[in-house]
Amino acid sequence: VEIPTTVYALRSHAFEMTCFKEITIPSTVKEIGDFCFAHSKVEKLTFDCDVIGKDLGEKLCYLASNLKTIIFI
Repeated sequence: VEIPTTVYALRSHAFEMTCFKEITIPSTVKEIGDFCFAHSKVEKLTFDCDVIGKDLGEKLCYLASNLKTIIFI
């Protein structure tokens, strides 16, 4: 899943319990809510941005046991 550049926030629990294997987050996203990827099947997260200075929630990947790779571009 590639998040469109028109998206500015991923709310809490947005991808919780989803089956997407790869998710790419563009630099336009300024906020990622609590538990956004919790309990999901995601294996790879790619941040097309610098996450420093972003509003990142707590326990973003809580119990996302398939997560193997996080890339910061």
